[in-house]
Amino acid sequence: MCRKYWGILILFCAEVSVAEGTVNYHLNKSENPTEDELDAYSHIQVAMDSAVGIYNKYTSLSKHIEVYYNIGVPTAEASNNGRLTFGARRDYMVVCTAMHEIAHTLGMGTTSEYQAMMVNGVFQGERAQAMLKELTGDPTAELHGDSQHFWPYGLNYASEVKSEQDLVFHAKIVEAMYQDIFKEAFYFAGRIRSVSKNLCMGITSLNALQLMNCSDTATFVRIIAVGEPVAYRIELGERVLDVPNESLNAGTVLGTYAWNGGAHQKSYKENFEADTSEFFFKNVKSGLYLKADGTSVIQDSKMDGDPLYLWTLVSTSQTLAIRKSAIRLRADVLYLHNLDVMGRRIDNKPERILFAR
Repeated sequence: MCRKYWGILILFCAEVSVAEGTVNYHLNKSENPTEDELDAYSHIQVAMDSAVGIYNKYTSLSKHIEVYYNIGVPTAEASNNGRLTFGARRDYMVVCTAMHEIAHTLGMGTTSEYQAMMVNGVFQGERAQAMLKELTGDPTAELHGDSQHFWPYGLNYASEVKSEQDLVFHAKIVEAMYQDIFKEAFYFAGRIRSVSKNLCMGITSLNALQLMNCSDTATFVRIIAVGEPVAYRIELGERVLDVPNESLNAGTVLGTYAWNGGAHQKSYKENFEADTSEFFFKNVKSGLYLKADGTSVIQDSKMDGDPLYLWTLVSTSQTLAIRKSAIRLRADVLYLHNLDVMGRRIDNKPERILFAR
């Protein structure tokens, strides 16, 4: 795997955009860390912050990763359950290694679905092959791999990384491979508004699904197209719209839960009329339709002509107008570290940079 980086660490200021991903991580630490652990945590955080920043800047991928430090691990390792572990070697605690391992958490080389797409050393996904040709400008370029790794741009060796562009290409190819493998693709980011209530789906501090003022930041959602025929996963933060207990009953109040891929967490989108932006959401599992009920969302049998079943998407640009009086620019504190060509920090104290957005 890659263990060297070309020398520049980049942390990205988060901003709402079509390409914005939601990859995030939690670094697990000892209650009473040793000097070695404190030093390792510092290196790991720098590498992971930059790796996550690149994935989120250039893709729409979503993943929560639990990160660990274990001196018993030779280099670094990861699995598709979201666990990523760095070993004792500091030369592997760099951004390209972190990106390589994040790809493993996303299923690259760690799932049977990936292995099924790699036939005779050639990846069979059309999107990824097209992405490689587009990025390189080479119509003959071809994505190859084995049961665990892919190339080019798999960040398997230090020699693969010449510039930031190689890291960006890696992220974009991983996203295309993910779409080929798992039949998932980013569809929309913004708000889902009830036509009749003029309120938007949102998530409360207790993780309940609730219709609320569209200016509330808790109403920001991502919609991901999944499977064939295409259905949609509605993401609210790290949770998704969910029918509790996979209920088939009309009148069930919908909630949120961690994504598990069940049909009760997916909805079909049915257009109301071809010349309007209004539509119905039909739960894949129950066959019932999402309905605004007070400040709740329930599933029920559709009644023609009832506007409580109608929804519309509100784009980010439209939302900014809605939120204009409610939001003030705030400064985000990001850090820029000087690194040597091995990706090691030269300075001990980071420079503080304020990005207003």
